[in-house]
This record gives sequence, C-alpha cells and structure tokens, in this order.
Amino acid sequence: MATKDTDETNASAAVEKTDLKDPLWSVTLHRKRSSDNFSERIQKKERAVLKIATEAFRGIGDHSFDSNWEIIAWGIDVIQQMLDTPLEKRGKMAAQRFQLSLNGLVTSMANSSTGSQLLLEKLKVIYDDYLEKVVQPAIQSKEGTEKLKEIVFRWENHKIFCEYMRRMFLGIDKNSCHAIFGGEEITVSAMGLRKFKKIIWGKVENDIVGTMLALIRDHRKTGKIDEDTRGIVMHCKKILCVMGVVSAKDFHKIAGFVDPIKANKGDFRFMERLEVIGNMGQQQSATLDFARSDDLETYIEVDNHIEVYTSKFEGPFLRDSKNFF
Repeated sequence: MATKDTDETNASAAVEKTDLKDPLWSVTLHRKRSSDNFSERIQKKERAVLKIATEAFRGIGDHSFDSNWEIIAWGIDVIQQMLDTPLEKRGKMAAQRFQLSLNGLVTSMANSSTGSQLLLEKLKVIYDDYLEKVVQPAIQSKEGTEKLKEIVFRWENHKIFCEYMRRMFLGIDKNSCHAIFGGEEITVSAMGLRKFKKIIWGKVENDIVGTMLALIRDHRKTGKIDEDTRGIVMHCKKILCVMGVVSAKDFHKIAGFVDPIKANKGDFRFMERLEVIGNMGQQQSATLDFARSDDLETYIEVDNHIEVYTSKFEGPFLRDSKNFF
C-alpha cells in the first residue's frame, strides 16, 4: 500500500511529465515562462538584475543566497530558452552586459565559506534536469539520420550552454572547487562536458555509430549521399573524437573547452588543447575573454585522447572497409 508521501511524489512526477510537453515550461524554474522570447525577457529585467548584482557586490541591502539564486536560475533559463529557439529565429545571443551582471552576482555569492559548494551543487542539478528532461527526450524521439541531426544540434547547443555557464560561474573556478564527483574537485566546464558524455552520449552512442556506419555502407553500394547527410556524419565523427578527453588525467581541472575568443564572435569551437588549472584555489584573475598564457599552465592535448573514436567507430569502419574491398 502506497504511503501519502509516495502518492504525493508520484502525483508531482505525473504533473511535471505533463508540464514538460508545454513549450513554455521551464525545467530550471519549475514553472511556466512568460510568453516573451528570450531577448524580450532580458530587455525587461536587465537593468533590475544589474542593480541587484551591484548591491550584492557592495554589500548593500539584504540579499540572501536563495533570493540571489532565483535571479541566477532565471538567467540560466533565459539561456536555455535561447538555445531551444530554432536557429533561424534565434537572432542575436544574450548581451554581454546581461552576462556580466549574472557573473557579478555569482561572484558575490561564491565569496562566502560555503557559497562555491552550494552553487556547484545547484549547477549540477541544472545540468542533470536540462539534459535528462529536455535534451535526452528530444534525441530519443528521433530515428536514423534524424537522430544524427538532433545529436549534432544538441551538441552544438551544449557547447554554447557550457561556455555561458563557464563565464557566469567564473567565481567558482576562480575561488575554489569542492568535492562533487567521488571526492574530486571539478571545474564548471569539466562538469558540463562530463555530464553530456554520461547522460546523453553514453545512451545514444551505439545508435549514432550504427547509423553512421549504415550510411557509409549505403554510400559505398549506391554511390549516393547528399551533402547535408555527409556533413552530419562528419560532425558526428568530430563528437566521437572529443568524448575520450573526459577520461584524461586532470580533466576535472580544465579551465574550459570552447575557444573563448572565437566564442565572442559566435563560433563555439572545441579547442585542440585544454588548459589545466594548476591550482584550483588560486586561478589567475579571469575576464570574459579569458586570455590564457602558454607558459604558465599545462594542457591536455585532445588528439591524444581519441580512444572513443578508435574503439567505437574506427575499428568497425576498418573492418567494414576490409570486407567491402
């Protein structure tokens, strides 16, 4: 016989499952958004967010962690709404002043003795909820080539999302990181990439690779493949080539994985070398441009960690090639 708590939990889960079908439902805010697009939402609240961030930084007024987090969660939801907007309707991305305001508020929150720990735990839930309740169902609802297209779209979005989160939560990586995964410290970017591999890639890898190989076999037999499909297959290959870096030594200390200079120009490109923060408690002061010095830090070479690609795709591809030729 179910207890009252169990009944309430099941009822809550059923309501949320229904709400998730509503395009205005936010998994981050746990409520419906306004009907405004992301740009309109920023315009309406940008000045108020800047005012609160300035007051929190100067220690003016009573700004509790929970009240400040409501603003941060709202800002994250705006970014998620932007990413869920079709590319042809997305237009300009979130303004830099909006990003700076949220970054300043996070930095103020991270300065307390437990601030960074609490923020990182909140961010962990943000990644989990968005990937499990929004991204994963979108990918799993597709089959064949359409699933390849969806994983590429969601991967590109995830790179953008992780770079926005890195910039917003610079205060965590700058001050200190705390035990989240099996007792190890972790940066915001490392958490984001690791979450994608575990929650998304780990569940669709076999389907994606199987479809890629099937398309290649079909191309060899018929000699036909359209350019869009060819591009999607090559893009999936690039994803395969970077998933292995998650297992690299010191991966949990990467400063980021998207080139910040190119990101400022709208090109969210996965870097070939990932900077490792030498002392996560004493990271150099960082700006949104996050200019990095080659001679001060160590790096992880992404091309040295392509074992996911070689084991999951290259091996079967070469065996197919041998049989074909």
